[in-house]
Amino acid sequence: MNSGIINKEVGQLNFESDPFRSFREANRKARKQDFEMEENEKERRRKNYDFIQYQRDSVELIIKMMDENKLAAKVFMFLTKFMDHKNAIVCSSKTLEDYFSCSRTTMYRSIKYLEDNYFLITANIGTARIFTMNPGVAWTTYADKKAFCEFDGKVLMNKSEGKDFIVKAKKFKEVHLKELSKNED
Repeated sequence: MNSGIINKEVGQLNFESDPFRSFREANRKARKQDFEMEENEKERRRKNYDFIQYQRDSVELIIKMMDENKLAAKVFMFLTKFMDHKNAIVCSSKTLEDYFSCSRTTMYRSIKYLEDNYFLITANIGTARIFTMNPGVAWTTYADKKAFCEFDGKVLMNKSEGKDFIVKAKKFKEVHLKELSKNED
């Protein structure tokens, strides 16, 4: 049985006046959304979401680092915890110094140890640094992406560094809320 209305003059189906058309379209959209959700879930599982992977060979090097320079090991683990899926993170030395309650010189030595032993590389951006973890040691993305490096990583900032940002953010929020209330009146 056709659900379209038959145009008696022409003898064809007229789907524009089909009373079930919107139902079928909604059903089709729902099936498409279910399919997309399943595909997204498959992709999330394929990416090892929220995991850090270590090369087996590098585990011995990490254990050796823990014996030789405990702070460097802690910094390495801290940075790998927060790195993005491209093995990068932007963070200032001041943030690391504050977090680990150590001096600038001590943090410098720890980062230098990590660089000298090829656990990571750094690049400076003003007072902040880009830390890129060696993908031969640890990574959080597909194995075939380890050869590439992009720098759109997360940025960590502590309260003392972010005072201006916090003040501006609060001001922005106040202005935005005022604008919203004006529009509602």
